[in-house]
Amino acid sequence: KVNKDSSKRKTDLVYRQQQISNQEEEEEKKKETDLLYRKINFITKGCSKLYFNKILKKLAEKNSENANIICDYIIAEETELNIKNSTKESRIKVLVWLSNFHNDTKSFKQMTKQDILDYLNRLRRSTSEDSSQRWIGSYNGRQIILSKFFRWLCNPDEPDQRRRMTPPCMKGIKQLTGESSATAEYCAKYGFLASPDCW
Repeated sequence: KVNKDSSKRKTDLVYRQQQISNQEEEEEKKKETDLLYRKINFITKGCSKLYFNKILKKLAEKNSENANIICDYIIAEETELNIKNSTKESRIKVLVWLSNFHNDTKSFKQMTKQDILDYLNRLRRSTSEDSSQRWIGSYNGRQIILSKFFRWLCNPDEPDQRRRMTPPCMKGIKQLTGESSATAEYCAKYGFLASPDCW
């Protein structure tokens, strides 16, 4: 009987310790979620639509790491360049869509060149689908955003944008030639400079 009582006390103790551990983990997770939501609210407060806040919070539910990375990137861009709201909105959309394309299961830090190409190449259209080939402007605009983003992500301690090295996942992924006017229109709309030297 003594052994049984001792065993029961040990079992009860382990159970209580597990409950405390689970509760602490839940509290820590809630704190992290609250902090992330505050960051999302902060970077989207000047956006033209609630849409940008919603897609980031939806991403946060599925992949909090990617949502955090996007927030940190936008904060860095606002600090370093004081980017326009339209530029911020385009960056948020493209990066959230990139994560969504990979079912929000892959971290930005683990993405490969093929992952990026798969995302960009889905924009391609035949001349019968898009006679003016305006998709090239969308492709090139997203290439600009992704190039800047991944250079920042892989060179977090380099304050000079021009000195940030191109990571393997973006090497060889260039702008397409063809409808340069479409690219210029996209860049003008979202406040980008079309010259690669300015990325």
